[in-house]
Amino acid sequence: MRRSGPTAWMMAAAAALVLGALGCESKPEAPQAWTHTDERQGFSVTVPPGWRSWGGSLSGDFVVMPADQTDPNVYRDNFLVHLEQLPPDMTLESFFGVKAAAGGRAPPEVAYKEIERGPAMVGGVEARRLVYSANIGETPVMSMACFLVAGGRGYSLIGAAATERFPAHKADFDGMISSFKLLGAAGAAEAKKP
Repeated sequence: MRRSGPTAWMMAAAAALVLGALGCESKPEAPQAWTHTDERQGFSVTVPPGWRSWGGSLSGDFVVMPADQTDPNVYRDNFLVHLEQLPPDMTLESFFGVKAAAGGRAPPEVAYKEIERGPAMVGGVEARRLVYSANIGETPVMSMACFLVAGGRGYSLIGAAATERFPAHKADFDGMISSFKLLGAAGAAEAKKP
């Protein structure tokens, strides 16, 4: 004889709750954009979802890369902000001339091909833009960079990716460059310029 009293009903309900809970796993939160602020270096930049801070050090530069790129044997696409103290009389044109001649931050032994150059605005500050390609080891790489001068410092903002992945990252590079803002004395000095 089959039992159908309250005990059987409660057991069935408990089993349904347990099975339901097992099927309702919480989904991980989607990656969010985040803002890196460096008061000492005088800038902030917003990093898109899916990018993470690079754990290594590159001369004190701020460097981010796609979170899914973890293989050290594969060229890692990246975006960096590099800061240099400049001689007091160095202008934007002089700074850009030096950087363009060197291919942004390409190592000296790397020949690069300039694709495009021109004026730009970054964080409300006059800048210069350079797009170029180079081979880093065996990997063809595309880079886009903006250079600006503020408060006696030269800022290089460079997005670089393996050529086949560059189109997928271009909007992220553009977004990081357009989000760049000067802070503190450098930002105040540039805001006062006509």
